[in-house]
Parts: sequence; structure tokens; C-alpha cells
Amino acid sequence: MRIRSRRRRPHLLPPAVTMVRRLAIVLTGLFLLVMLVVAVVFAISPRAPLTPPSGAKLVELEAFFERLVTSENPPSVSISVVKGDSVVYQKSFGFADAPAAVRATPDTRYRWWSLTKLLTAIAVVQLQEQGLLDLDDEVSTHLPFVKLTYRGEPAAPVKIVHLLNHSSGLRNLRFEVLQWTHVDGSTGPSAGAHLMDTIERYSRLRSTPGRRGYYSNYGYLVLGAIIEKVSNESYETYVATRVLAPLGMDHTSFELTDTTRTNTDPAAVGCHPIVDFQTLFLSGIRNVDDYVRSIDKGRIWLEPFHLEGNAFGGVIGPVSDAALLLRAFLHEGRVGDQPALSPETVRKMLSDGWVRAGSSSVAPVLHRRAGMQHGLGWWVFPSPDGDMYQHTGAGPGFATILRLYPKERLGIAVLANGTSLDREGIASRLYELFGASEDVLGDEARHDLRQIDDLTHPEIDRHTRNR
Repeated sequence: MRIRSRRRRPHLLPPAVTMVRRLAIVLTGLFLLVMLVVAVVFAISPRAPLTPPSGAKLVELEAFFERLVTSENPPSVSISVVKGDSVVYQKSFGFADAPAAVRATPDTRYRWWSLTKLLTAIAVVQLQEQGLLDLDDEVSTHLPFVKLTYRGEPAAPVKIVHLLNHSSGLRNLRFEVLQWTHVDGSTGPSAGAHLMDTIERYSRLRSTPGRRGYYSNYGYLVLGAIIEKVSNESYETYVATRVLAPLGMDHTSFELTDTTRTNTDPAAVGCHPIVDFQTLFLSGIRNVDDYVRSIDKGRIWLEPFHLEGNAFGGVIGPVSDAALLLRAFLHEGRVGDQPALSPETVRKMLSDGWVRAGSSSVAPVLHRRAGMQHGLGWWVFPSPDGDMYQHTGAGPGFATILRLYPKERLGIAVLANGTSLDREGIASRLYELFGASEDVLGDEARHDLRQIDDLTHPEIDRHTRNR
């Protein structure tokens, strides 16, 4: 008797399970496609040369800067190193405007981006010294319309010091920064008006105030509004007259002028590589075509533009002016024999209000392992060998860094007109060169710098222009 084998019918899966499996296959395919795109973009992205390793000599570092700007990633970099109250090194490499063949000089103006926060912090500490506010004041004392919540409940009071050291719990701004801009020649809202228009969207805190420093651009917009309220001036006017002018930072401002656009040292033109992940974010700018001057050799050259939140990133200035700011912090507020900031402002900003840094775009794991603290404007890296203070700035077209080593009385400023730059690596190499030794420069260069240091600020500009 022949037994016929019975075919087992395939087990039918429930429709929901089938749908999930198909979705998983599609998502896996999309993931692999994205990884392929990532690999391709990484492979064809313009590469900057690697920063020299520790121990590089000055001639090697300068050769690296020449290779760096030749790669146009960035097209130019301007550097100043100060020791005590003296400029010991100041030089520019590359082109402030490569398509127009305009070379960079120490007087070339760059967008500072977040370095602006240091000027904002100075202004706030000054206002406390004038008795117009206290760092322990609650924000609502000066801005009653600022009503904040945490986990659906009214938040604990946010104080001014919390805004300064980023422990307010306010969220950071990311792509919104690109939307809060306007092209050169047009005007934007005041800090107070802009805050009133946006506070409802950013009123939910991410953490309890005062607990941990989570970097927040928005917190500095709030500080700009407080400065306006208690000083009865615009944020820009107060900073220009009470901070920049006493420091002699006459070439630093929030807007470009006709002189800036036409003189021999115009503002640097921001440069951004087309093949770069951050290029996607430029689409967030309103009327983005108005911000693009030209596209040349794989680079986007940007038109001048300005922020609608100047207190967190709107300053434009040269490295020669950044050197004056560093000198004041290293010389008890003085630049030369002239008092620029009060000794109390400098002391407070270097010693008060520290709070441990939480995870953020400016505080990666390595920084937090190094004990990074958020202070009053400065980021602090404590060390038994001497604390290091730092702030960086970054955004479309520009990258910047300021560093202070008070124990060695050393300050470093690096400004560049490219979106990406190994700012911290470069600052570390400069520290190694100038921090411990007085013999980095040749005799002739050292003699020139001694002469420069004895001159007034306009003469410094003239003598260092082509260094």
C-alpha cells in the first residue's frame, strides 16, 4: 500500500508580524544606505592636514598653518599669543577672502560666535558692581514674563548666576541659531523683544536649576535681555560703550560698517565646504540664497549676516582685539597702564560660580573626565599645576578659541574663517611653545614685538598688519 506524503502547508504569520518584518527589512536597507552615504561623504570631504604632535617647533607649526590654509579648510587663520601684558606672537596665514585674493592680517575681522558670551558675562558682572543687579537675583525679578517649568510643574527659581554658568536647565539652541539670523544691512529685534517672542517654546527646563552645567545659548539670550532691562540701553550699545571701548577693542562690533566693508582690512568671508554634513543644516536659514555670495572650488562663500541673539554669539572682531581682552584678564583688568576692567570683575570671572559640566556639545566625555567646570563665562579645567580657562566659538563659516593659563600668565587666541578647525589641538601646541620658554622666537622677531608692545593701539594695528 502506497502512502502519499502529505505536504505541510506553510504556517501563515499574523498580518501584524509580517508587516513588522517587512518594516525591519526596509529600515535595515535604509540604514545601510545611510552608512554608504556617510562613507562616501567622508571619503570625498576636503581634509585638513593633521595638527602636529606634541613637541613641534615654531617653524614646524607655521609650516602646518601654511598647509592648513592651502587646503582652504579653513582659508585663513589668525593667531595671537600674549604673556602677561605683552603680545609675544601675532600672525595671520592665508586669505580672508580667497576668491578676491585678499590676504588675512591680525586686523581681519572674524565672527567670534560663542566667544561673545565672555563679553556678555563681563557686562553682567559689571552691572552687579554698579548695584543694578545681583548674581543671586531670580530672573523673574527683572523679567517677570519669564515663567519656567520642570516636569510639568513650576520650576525652582532660576538665578542670574545659573544663566552665567549654564546651570539654569534651559535647553541649548542648535539649528534654531541659523533661523535667527538676518542678512547684512537689515535689522533684527532687540534681545528683550526676541526673548518675549520665543520664551514659551523654551520654557521647559531639562534639569533642576543649579545642579549641573548644561551648555545653553538660550540662557545667554536671557542675559542679554536682563542687561537691556537694568541698563536701560540696548545690549549692543552697553557692551560697545562699557566693555569694548574701555578695553580699546575699537575694531570689534556687532555690525559691519561702510569702513569695514571697504578698507584694507575688511571682515573675513565665511567659508563652508559643500561636501560636509553641516551643509544640510544651512537649509534651515530663511532665504538661504541671500546668504550665499558664491560657490567656488567646492566651497560656499557666505555673505555677511548677523544674529538675532547677539548676546550668545554676535560679535565680529580681529585677533588683535582678542589679545587685548586676554591681556586684561592676565593683568588684573589693565591693558598697559590703562584700567579696562575692574580687578573685581576679573577675579570674580576666574574664581566664582563654578559648577560641574554636564554632557553637552561643548563638554564631551574627555572634557568631563578632565573635571571641566562651567564658570562665569569661562569653561574651567582645574589642575594642581594651574587651572586652564577656555571658550570656543563655532558656526557656519567660522571657528574660534580663546584660552587662558593664569599661572603662566599666558593667553592664546585663534580665529579662522572655516566651519571646522582643530582649535584645541592648535591651542595646545601654542601653549607648549610659549608657556614654558621665552626663547621660541628669534632675536629679531622678539625685538620687533617689544617695539609693538610699547605702541598705542592704532599703531599696533599698523605695525602688525602684515606679520
